[in-house]
Amino acid sequence: MVPRLRLVLPALALLLGGPVLGQAPSEIAGPVYAHALPDTPRPDARTTPTVVVQSRGAAATFEVIYTGFPAQAQAAFQRAVDLWADFVVSAVPIRVNAEWVDFDSETTLGAAGPFIAQFDEGDSRPAGFEANVWYPIALLNSRAGRDVAPGSPDISAEFNAAFNRWHFGTGTPGPSQFDFTTVVLHELAHGLGFIGGLTVEGNQGTLVSTSGNRDPFAFDLLARDCDGNRALDEALYPRPSRALRTLLTGQALFLTGSTLDATTAGVPAPLFAPTSWNPGSSYSHLNESTFSEPSPQSLMTPFFVQGERILSPGALTCAVMEDLGWELAGECLRLLSTQSPVVIDLGNDACVGTGPPPPTPNPTIEVFRLDDFGPRLVRSGGRVDFTISFGNATIVDVRIYDTLGRLYLARRFAEEPQTTSTGSLDLGGLSLPSGQYYVAFSAQDRQVVEKISVIR
Repeated sequence: MVPRLRLVLPALALLLGGPVLGQAPSEIAGPVYAHALPDTPRPDARTTPTVVVQSRGAAATFEVIYTGFPAQAQAAFQRAVDLWADFVVSAVPIRVNAEWVDFDSETTLGAAGPFIAQFDEGDSRPAGFEANVWYPIALLNSRAGRDVAPGSPDISAEFNAAFNRWHFGTGTPGPSQFDFTTVVLHELAHGLGFIGGLTVEGNQGTLVSTSGNRDPFAFDLLARDCDGNRALDEALYPRPSRALRTLLTGQALFLTGSTLDATTAGVPAPLFAPTSWNPGSSYSHLNESTFSEPSPQSLMTPFFVQGERILSPGALTCAVMEDLGWELAGECLRLLSTQSPVVIDLGNDACVGTGPPPPTPNPTIEVFRLDDFGPRLVRSGGRVDFTISFGNATIVDVRIYDTLGRLYLARRFAEEPQTTSTGSLDLGGLSLPSGQYYVAFSAQDRQVVEKISVIR
């Protein structure tokens, strides 16, 4: 088994999303974005202090090179590594380069991605593996029982040293904290292969250019449309094409696989496919609205909740890993063998009609626009008026947060198609202390935020 070449993928990085830069509301912590890591092994031990820690789980061994990590952060990172060491099987150590980096930003949490390789047509391949498909090197090592790319790390990861709301402990995070172990658990899943190569460039869908070609990733083999057609079916979705772009931004994109289908009783798992392509968050995550409630099944959604702590991969992530080619162990085996089928309510994500979208121009329609808002200075018991123009059928949610991200009001404004609507937010009964607040209007992955000052 000889891989053709190796390199680092663009990683997926968790990015805080909030009413204002640096302030995250209590219910949102995404989206993520593509963050390119260098394609040379890191770090350079000659110039940067490092600590090498080997984690021998019941099923796999991880070797982590920590660069610049404070003791608390390293311990929290190691907890996530130790968990994955009991979820997947690998006799070959899985090498992770982990760096504690000042991102000069309070909104970026971290980034991780796999080194990848592929087979030539004539290579001997394990059953289920295809030529001209990019696979994580860690997965290839596991299946081969040897290191197919000696000297190369398998996963590269960076986490934000400038972020000051990390929770590194083993207990419940505070209401304004972000649990570091949970974030690392999410990012390591990307490093093990939960990442796709389909993307949108301009008004067309295509595959990312990787080492000069546009071959798919293993994850892409599992993507399907409403009728079960492969997203990689070039007869339906040529690359590049508007048809593929429409599929990737049509809110009707799913993951299927033999293990995943058994886990969900045949209901496909919706992927995050908002109408506006969001690099890094679109496609390479489970759908946020389907799995919005904090649970193990929401580990691989693109939004991360303050105070949320997830220490299980969940049955869905385990099933995807097995369908990618991983041999599972420990908690993953237990979940897939003993848990009742995961119930997926497709709701508005259910497919309508049949066949692929037509290969014709299909520009994204603006979901809504805030035309009027005010007053900006309001008494605690007063009200704020606003006018919204709707581009298409949507549900608009309105929330009010303070500058610490605490939620004071959450209500649904509109659930029916409308052209223009005028409404108001009554602040009476909220007992808002004097200060600044953020009013966030959100619909179909679009958000508009306005600031108000409240006086008593």
